[in-house]
Amino acid sequence: EAVRVAACEVLFAFAFRLPSACESLLVCHAVPRLLLRLKSEPSPTVRVFVCSILRLLVTELPQEAIGDVESGYGTDQNSNAPPSSVVAAFVDILLSDNELDDIRVMATEILCSACKTKIGAKQLLVSDNALLSDVLMLINFTISNSAAAPAVVEALARLIECMSIAASSLRVIPFYEIVTSMEIEKPLSQNLRRPKSEVHVAAAAARALRHLVQWSPPAFHCGSRIVSNFPVLSVILKTVLECDKESIDTSANDADLHHQIISVELAITIALLLAQSPFARSHLNGELGQYPSWSQSLLEAVSKFLNSPTLDYYASIDIVDVTGTCISNVGMVKWSEAGKPLKSSIRQLFEDQVVRVQQKQVGDVPLSNQSNNENSSDALKARAKLTFVLLNFAMALALDPAANASPTGANGASLASAIGDGLNYTNSLSSPHRANLSHLSATTPRGNNFPSMGPKSTGLPVRPALSRQEKEQMMYSYDKFDSAFKLVLRFSKYYEKKDRNEATYLPTADGYMVRQTQLKNPWAKIVKKKRALSWNVGDVKEGDLFYFALPYEELNLRNIEALLSTLRRHITHTKKSLVITPHGAKGRRALLYDLQESVLPQTQELLLRLADLLDSKGDSTVRFPIFLFREREIHVGERALHSGILADVMDQVDYYFNQSAAERDAMHQRPELTADIDAKIAELRARQFTGTEEAVQGLDSDDDERVPGRGHGGISSDSD
Repeated sequence: EAVRVAACEVLFAFAFRLPSACESLLVCHAVPRLLLRLKSEPSPTVRVFVCSILRLLVTELPQEAIGDVESGYGTDQNSNAPPSSVVAAFVDILLSDNELDDIRVMATEILCSACKTKIGAKQLLVSDNALLSDVLMLINFTISNSAAAPAVVEALARLIECMSIAASSLRVIPFYEIVTSMEIEKPLSQNLRRPKSEVHVAAAAARALRHLVQWSPPAFHCGSRIVSNFPVLSVILKTVLECDKESIDTSANDADLHHQIISVELAITIALLLAQSPFARSHLNGELGQYPSWSQSLLEAVSKFLNSPTLDYYASIDIVDVTGTCISNVGMVKWSEAGKPLKSSIRQLFEDQVVRVQQKQVGDVPLSNQSNNENSSDALKARAKLTFVLLNFAMALALDPAANASPTGANGASLASAIGDGLNYTNSLSSPHRANLSHLSATTPRGNNFPSMGPKSTGLPVRPALSRQEKEQMMYSYDKFDSAFKLVLRFSKYYEKKDRNEATYLPTADGYMVRQTQLKNPWAKIVKKKRALSWNVGDVKEGDLFYFALPYEELNLRNIEALLSTLRRHITHTKKSLVITPHGAKGRRALLYDLQESVLPQTQELLLRLADLLDSKGDSTVRFPIFLFREREIHVGERALHSGILADVMDQVDYYFNQSAAERDAMHQRPELTADIDAKIAELRARQFTGTEEAVQGLDSDDDERVPGRGHGGISSDSD
């Protein structure tokens, strides 16, 4: 086995590194011999190398490699003859139950390369209908199986893409008959909901779904099946909206590239469905017609993703509607002198499509019959431009806010409610993160993505799930509010907290829980005198509180003076707010009055005292008592002087500088800290080191209790 493995390594190295090695192997008729070895080889390592060499040969020279095996060379499975073709050999590998996942992936990639050649496509799609049926049944079963290896599912999804293109080119009707009977669009849509670590599988499924919609003949009604299938359509729309909600870096890594593929391919799929059929446009308008914000969100998301790729990307996309007419043919519309299709001609094109459908002029013409066969540069550019315009125009026709249709979908379920939690309610075509591709998304919740569709469903929009970045931003906002509000509570005179009677739950002997609440005092005064001025937290609005966070290493006179300047502007803003606040808003006027007369002036006094200390004693001298008294807080992550601790810090600093010199020296000498250090020094002196690793183990083990995972380099949420 070691010799065979070494021989395979040498062959693979030659084929991979030398340009003429693949041709030399084909001259020696290596493909039949490698297929024979693959059939009889028991070693998994050798089989992997043999598959790698065959994949390299089929990829580099597909026509020659597939033709190297003579038809009918030997079909007896019990003999030592290889299968009749490369395609048949690797189909047998796919159908094998005990094959390695790596070999199954390489076998699928070889079949994809074979489909790109005429002889390979005929061997897979035309020569044997039973073979084609077995392959499609295996693909349908594997991509529907959640336990299947992600790499295998991705490879099979790419095989569906290649087979769809080849079947359209060769007009293989049995392929579409089998795909239609299997409803393969269902498992493909399920794979769109893959976890974040398997986003490459979702990208392959999205491309396969788009090519299936694009190349299927109109007689098989692929688009109508997807639009009428409520779970499939809702998953596609939901995935597009979730991609639009989160931002990614377009040049960061492969995962972001896969997210882009998902968003662009699904956007093209949706637009293709709507451009192909008036029924699809009316159906989607009926589902989302009464939810204009959701329709607008979907329209903006799809329009943005359609604008993401270059115009050349649309050159290979033909739009054949349900009547068998290729509406993306450049001769179907009128063009302006500037080389743009006229809007009136585009609208007339869709109106004529509706007339043809009403007259039941539904054809079964294969896709390649009416596609534009001109391959010149200008013709390809014009076709790409027309395809792009038609896709966007179809989206606008389907999601017209003026449309009035029933929002109830199949099985009485609301499509809007099923995709509602993926909507972005602040979308705007003019916003900067609408025009920038770096704000695409992909983090999507997994599992059951459909809310309850029973009679109790209200159809109200579901709150969008927050991303990790949004959660961190929300936590930081709460932290800022808490810090600023602590400063207000320290100096407020008119704050009144609302008292609530907390309920108490007590267990009973029979296993139940009894809810008890505190009764009112029967001897209390019936009429309570209310304070003239009072406010509570409900009267606070954004911009009322004063927040700052200054890192300790940047605590100096210049920064404090800048902070005082900011505080003066905030005081002016508070005065203006009090002037324009109506007298009827008593709570809010009390808050602003409290800020103006008590909170902000005392905050200013604290900062002025701190500035005087920094000016008179120096930065490092003022920082020392802060580090001295706040050692524990700094150890667990405090890194900045902020609003919530300003008063406490100033009390500690004032206390330190009000002590005599002798008392300050006593503070510097911390015997409870130095005793432990002296003991450890004595222990180290007594030990003898041999230079081995075991001799130094345990030297850093302290008996003091430390907070695990915090301190030492931690960053507090108070710091900017």
